[in-house]
Amino acid sequence: MVTNQRRRNPDCSPKFPILFSEEEGKISRANRGRDPLHLFAAPGRQLGYPEVPRPRRPDEAEARIALLERRAPLLEVRFRALGLGGPRDINLGQCAVKPEDIAGPPSGWGIHSLD
Repeated sequence: MVTNQRRRNPDCSPKFPILFSEEEGKISRANRGRDPLHLFAAPGRQLGYPEVPRPRRPDEAEARIALLERRAPLLEVRFRALGLGGPRDINLGQCAVKPEDIAGPPSGWGIHSLD
């Protein structure tokens, strides 16, 4: 823009400091009205600007290792609990439901009182 103004008026001086050179200005003018991502990618391709740093994708192996590190102490606690012995005389028959207890409708169903 400054170059175009100086062609018309050689005594013209910009009011603000110039941020971009003529090459960048041509690229931005050519990309006017287009997708902004293309505008920002163009100087990188055409003028050799460095590539924009992007965040690195997390490595799946690192995530798996971290998960195993979190689970290892829990497994150690479980192994210690098994090794301590504890009560070995647990009778699972006490917890089991007997078939005669669940046969038929529950007692008290179907009795209506009009009190």
